[in-house]
Amino acid sequence: MKAGQGKHRGLKIVSCICFLLIVVALILIDGNSPAIGYELSVYESLPPLTWICLIAALAGGTGVIVHQAFAGRKSEYWLLGFFILMFSISIVLLLPAFKGYHLYGSADTAAHAMFADVVVSKGHFHRGNSYPMIHILTAELAELSSARPEAINKYIPALFTLLFILFSYLLARSVMPKKGQALLAAATTALFFNYYHVCVYPQTLSIMLLPMVFYLYFEGFRTSSVSFKVVFVIVLLLFSYFHPATAAALIVSFLAAEAAKLIWRLRMGARPAVASKGLDRITLEPTLISSITFLTWISSAEIFGTTIRRSLFWLRGEIDRVPHVEILEKTLEEQHLDILHQVELVLKMYGDNLIYLALSAIALLIIGWGFWRRRDELKHLFTLSMPFLVSGPVWVLIFFATLRVTVGRLLGANTMMWATPVFAAFALHEMFARWRRAGVLVVTSILICASVVGIFAVYQSPYILQVSWQVTGQDIEGSRWFNTNAQLLGKDWFASLGGPAAYRVAGRISLPEHFGYGQRQTVGASLRWSTYLVVGRRFILGSAHPTLARATTSSPDLFTTGFSPADFERLVLDPTVNRLYSNGELDVFWITAER
Repeated sequence: MKAGQGKHRGLKIVSCICFLLIVVALILIDGNSPAIGYELSVYESLPPLTWICLIAALAGGTGVIVHQAFAGRKSEYWLLGFFILMFSISIVLLLPAFKGYHLYGSADTAAHAMFADVVVSKGHFHRGNSYPMIHILTAELAELSSARPEAINKYIPALFTLLFILFSYLLARSVMPKKGQALLAAATTALFFNYYHVCVYPQTLSIMLLPMVFYLYFEGFRTSSVSFKVVFVIVLLLFSYFHPATAAALIVSFLAAEAAKLIWRLRMGARPAVASKGLDRITLEPTLISSITFLTWISSAEIFGTTIRRSLFWLRGEIDRVPHVEILEKTLEEQHLDILHQVELVLKMYGDNLIYLALSAIALLIIGWGFWRRRDELKHLFTLSMPFLVSGPVWVLIFFATLRVTVGRLLGANTMMWATPVFAAFALHEMFARWRRAGVLVVTSILICASVVGIFAVYQSPYILQVSWQVTGQDIEGSRWFNTNAQLLGKDWFASLGGPAAYRVAGRISLPEHFGYGQRQTVGASLRWSTYLVVGRRFILGSAHPTLARATTSSPDLFTTGFSPADFERLVLDPTVNRLYSNGELDVFWITAER
């Protein structure tokens, strides 16, 4: 009894220290907020001690849960660790709100805020809206809080991330044969989806709901509770309105789950009467409900016809290259990233994904061996493994069919990651449960390593060769001024260096590196047409950063190499350049061509 009290006392002490570390981190964040302008990196804008405290708290919370997962006599103290993890992750994901960013992520994030604003102000959806659920949710929260949709959007991704973590544990509890395995799933808080954890992208947010859907799937068949069944049906009816790509993957995943049940029954030789109830019952009801809603909705959307046409073009061989792949190849070639730097970048951005996919592969091998040996306690994990396996290929097929998905989105919004917390937890428990002390240390280290990798890939920064996606209020004002006052016509041209928004233009040009000052005295001497030039603060700061000055993977609209601070100093003195507008974050120039 005393030994048990001593262990619990240790858990209490660790938890108290973690909460103190979180308080220190919040004080440091508050002392460096709000941001006074554009910040090239949210990580560098805070003292290093902030990140030390958050990572230490994350490590402590993970250690508490892992300790309880391997403990002989388990207690409810793991909830302290779980709360610490959720609290720490929330702080990381809410930094744009804490620091007072106007937006984080310009084009898509602003567009989804606009779609939600249309719902609030006009009471209907924006034309061509194929995924209205997120906009309805944002509009409802905006109405309840009297806040603008762009302010609500700062919190939506964090909310879905926390739901993903919570339901990953609940799903694990539904399919795991041992409580310790499910507890490990509660410690799997890696941020697999990079910037999608802080930017509103309906597709990835819907992926984060897949653990909830399959939790309801298993619990609805396991129990006789009507409430689970009703909620499950409601979720199925609404899911297609989150995003059509994820809805399509879900339909195929349900079919795979039912096929897994049939395969298991054939292997185990179960009698039909025995397998006619509960989770063993084979049914197409979820598939049919999802399919009817999906086809009814998507067939009325413009994207449906476009996808069908592009798929036919692909099958007929009229499309033999993927445009976004060509863009990626061109970017890597232009930035002179050799194979070692490419591998380093992949590990920084997707190292946590690789860790969890590797652990999931080990779990599938263990489950496959258990299937061969007829280990009945693994049947639910075997059922879950089939949807997990098919979701990845389905997402790749959607990528090739639509050709509207960038390679970055293909990797960052990897649909297959939805079930990896469950399988990774199962693999870790199976491998290290027999060595409790060493197991706690090794498993905690693996989980913390993956979590830290994910944390430092959430926000764009020089660490991953990108400029921050922060959009300031001055960026918005400057963009609005340019759109209003430039009065661009079909004959007008403009160039943008770090501009945060798209402009109503007919012609767009690219400026030579260093504005052509190496060959000519003025930038106007390098141009064939007079043009507007929009320069964002992000571009000037990025050009002065030693890492980004050498290489970047940012979109050329946001940043590209080939410029230096001296170029901008010379630009101001250039007789062919006139400054039309400046607010400290965005400058608009008029360049008179001399040719």
